[in-house]
Amino acid sequence: MMRALIAVIALGVAAPTLAQEQSSPERADDPLPARRDAGVDKMMQDAERQRVEDRTNRIADPSTPEARTTLYQAASCLAKASADESSGLLKMDFRSPAYRAKMDRLFDNNRKCVTARWIRSNRLLVAGDLAEVLLAASSDKVNVRLAMLPAQSPAKPRTPTDAVAFCAARSDPDGVAKLLSTPVASVEEATAATALNLALSRCNQTGKAISASAAGVRAMLATATYRLLEGQED
Repeated sequence: MMRALIAVIALGVAAPTLAQEQSSPERADDPLPARRDAGVDKMMQDAERQRVEDRTNRIADPSTPEARTTLYQAASCLAKASADESSGLLKMDFRSPAYRAKMDRLFDNNRKCVTARWIRSNRLLVAGDLAEVLLAASSDKVNVRLAMLPAQSPAKPRTPTDAVAFCAARSDPDGVAKLLSTPVASVEEATAATALNLALSRCNQTGKAISASAAGVRAMLATATYRLLEGQED
């Protein structure tokens, strides 16, 4: 009987102690809730960062004003951060593995400039924007420089389409300069690109119509113009 009474007393003492142990995580001075709150905040921040990144990486159509602006900003950043490398890239044969490898290195060495993966897949437009940024660094006007070119240039076209761009840049320097001066993805750009159709058609000796967007026309004329004016190529 005495042993049973002692057991009951022991249980009575243990129960409040157990209750205190179970409720201890709720004490005001317990650091666990704060850590949990910080963890939730970090999860929310990571989710928001991923949402923004996913939205940026979803831009697949380079013709949209938003994407074109992003491409130009990336190219401007690249040209300013690595001017010599950008210039050297544009003088290379764009069909070669070496050209692609050099552009990859330009991207990798300037990751702050390339804020989305889709930029890497729009190499023609990036090259065109690089050419425009480098051309703008000169105080001389593009049309004046093109008009003063000698009949023979060290720069040679590498493809039939390239030859058309070289010819158009020489035959209509004012039209090319006007196109390169327009805001990207603008009505003015489309109008200036359309105005160059006559020069492009006259220069086209391929027997096939050249089908390109205003962005594509601008990019191929910008790179051709840069190469013509810079002369020496690799």
